[in-house]
Amino acid sequence: MNASPEEVLELRIRPELEAVGPLAGRIGRHLESCGLEPSGWQALELGVVEAVSNAIVHGCRGRSDGTVVVRIGWIGDEVDLEVRDPGCFVPGPRWGELPEDPLAEHGRGGFLIKQAFASVAHHNDGAGHTLKLRTPVGRLARESTRVVEASVETASVDAMRDAELTIANETVSGLRFLVSLLARSTTLSELIRPALGRLHEIERYSFACVRMVRRAHLELERGHGAAPELVHALSLGEDAVETRAILTLGVQRIEEADTLPDGDPLRGAGGPVVVVPICFEDERLGTLAVVRGRGEPMFGTAAVALVQTIAEFFGVAWATAQLQARERDLEVTAHELTVAAEMQTRLLPESFPPRGDVRFSGACRSAKAVGGDFYDVFAVEGGTFVVIADAMGKGVPAAFVASVLRCAIRARTHQAGDPGLLLTEVNRQIIGDLLAVDVFITALVAFLPSGAREVRMASAGHCPLMIRRAAGEVDVVEGDSGLPLGLSLEIGYTTHTAGLGRGDAAVFFTDGLYEVGPAEELHLGLDWLRATVGRTGGRDADDTVVELLEATRERAGAGAPSDDRTLLVCERVA
Repeated sequence: MNASPEEVLELRIRPELEAVGPLAGRIGRHLESCGLEPSGWQALELGVVEAVSNAIVHGCRGRSDGTVVVRIGWIGDEVDLEVRDPGCFVPGPRWGELPEDPLAEHGRGGFLIKQAFASVAHHNDGAGHTLKLRTPVGRLARESTRVVEASVETASVDAMRDAELTIANETVSGLRFLVSLLARSTTLSELIRPALGRLHEIERYSFACVRMVRRAHLELERGHGAAPELVHALSLGEDAVETRAILTLGVQRIEEADTLPDGDPLRGAGGPVVVVPICFEDERLGTLAVVRGRGEPMFGTAAVALVQTIAEFFGVAWATAQLQARERDLEVTAHELTVAAEMQTRLLPESFPPRGDVRFSGACRSAKAVGGDFYDVFAVEGGTFVVIADAMGKGVPAAFVASVLRCAIRARTHQAGDPGLLLTEVNRQIIGDLLAVDVFITALVAFLPSGAREVRMASAGHCPLMIRRAAGEVDVVEGDSGLPLGLSLEIGYTTHTAGLGRGDAAVFFTDGLYEVGPAEELHLGLDWLRATVGRTGGRDADDTVVELLEATRERAGAGAPSDDRTLLVCERVA
């Protein structure tokens, strides 16, 4: 590095990322003391931070006792920076290019370094790796310039300071306005228009616009002032002052908009330009660009701070709106779950019809997301009718269609003796309602004739019926399980008959009772349930229900059930 000694700074730091911020601050103060304009340091700062961070993370990996050496100085009107670490690095062919995901947290270091410095070179030797960076910068006039020039500069600086002081004073009032506005605004859009209006009262800018990140683009949210014709969506991969601001998370100050490259949306928009990123914590949200009129001075420190503050308010407003939306969604969801739970409870019978030869017991245990499971038992001419069903889906829609099914079945008690016919007619009656909400229902219905030791049943794609015999074995009655209700208008359901002798128990259930446990064992669920039902031999209907629910809970383990668990036991006692 060839530079005069008084303009060279050498710093050494341990390989700790916490040291990068203070190091960058020390370098910035040194360069400004040497004559670098503040805007010049802002353009270099992110590249310096990335270079030093890479040296710590990669060059000192596995070397806790390593040291990163940074030397910075001048060569003519160029800033010369060297970052040395004890590692070895050979850049790949795509080092320095923007990654496919421009907002990714990794892979952007080389791109940011090359954006900040005109010359980038890597050198490896026996002592380690050196990153050599160089870029041209302008110097402020030295005290040795002519008195007239110094007087003009002093007057200009005084005028700028007066303007900055005015902006600073007006900023206090503007901040009070923004705080009040933020408290009243429920969305970011509600805040942007009046906030830009207030900024215009203070800044008297020519034009301002806000863009928000959506689908790898900066989309125009709102413009204010003498707006040029702007493209609506700007790809994050395009080289533009607004994309640089969001990708580097740095303030971009341009002396004249006319000097921007062809294709930049802000080219020709006016005079000086400042673009600041809109963020909340680590999330990149968008950009705020402000353009002064041609011939106006560049944005000073106070003006940039004001624009940054407004951008920060935009970030807070966005986060507040997101939080409020989530809270509203949670309130709606909680209300819907409450309504669905109430509907599901009302679907269950308050009591079982009295019958001397059969005892009934049932339970419906809802999962966290209430579904459409229900069972029903009611007296009909010549016996008792039993229903168990599972409406696909969760919440109010599932509970609603389950209620529709219950009403449709109870309206056809004259067909109870032929469960297959009853299901066929019910399907034709409610299929329109089910198709409208894109829901189908599995159901198993059965008729227990008075005085006859049998059960007549029909299934619409539901779980099979299990009958625990008095002797202890368990029969699985599949029947002719047809399609679920709501899938086909043409389907017909068939009635099947199975014996139900004294001491036998018919067990009706939904899939939530056995689709529990380890994922690799879910296909064994029916076999497990059959064996468990067999172990309940000698229990009455109530005890059988309790034991089956407990067995399911133990099989589920620590994980909460994802589906309702519903079962009904009909035990023949005479």
